Amino acid sequence: ASRFDFNDNFAIRGAINSGFRAPAAGQLFGTSQTSQLTVDGDFILDAVLVPGSPAASIFGSEQLTAETSDSISAGFVFSSGDFAATLDFYQIDVDGRLLLSEQIDTTAEQREQLASIGYTNGANVQSVRFFQNKLDTRVRGADLVATYIARYSDSGQFTKYNLALTYNDQILRSDPEGVFSDNAVLEFEEGIPALRGNFTATHHFGDFDLLGRATYFGK
Repeated sequence: ASRFDFNDNFAIRGAINSGFRAPAAGQLFGTSQTSQLTVDGDFILDAVLVPGSPAASIFGSEQLTAETSDSISAGFVFSSGDFAATLDFYQIDVDGRLLLSEQIDTTAEQREQLASIGYTNGANVQSVRFFQNKLDTRVRGADLVATYIARYSDSGQFTKYNLALTYNDQILRSDPEGVFSDNAVLEFEEGIPALRGNFTATHHFGDFDLLGRATYFGK
């Protein structure tokens, strides 16, 4: 990471990072069975399997590994009197991201295999899920934060205005075929607002603060 100050008012900054995240205990060893309600009003038995276990291996599951990431960021810093602002751009690439699979409908043969290895309720499990490392993702975005303090004569009263905007675009960098359906890809890439922001005004007088905030979420 580095920063260069051109003068007292303006600076640029940037950073390059690499990292990893090991699977959590729940992702490595968590298992459950629940009754799920279908659109037809029927119940089916859904199981979350331990990745790489004999039961999960029937459906092609493998042992989990750590996520790895590379990220870069660059931005500007400006300040003058009672006004200050920062604008930063970033990109984060994650390889082997830890994601829960979609529900996989079991076949009669697979249910027989589950029962044959002694998996609890194996003959009745109609869908399974498990964590996996089969997709690479990328997040690109920008953050803008601006603050202005309006002071009122010598009364000691002032109002602090703060604006924060975030633009965030999340995509898959690897082929989701056989891992995620088109609907799951759509939810992953478009399921959260790309643009979010809030504007806050805080008025200080004596021993009191009065705060108002407006929040915006994109579609």
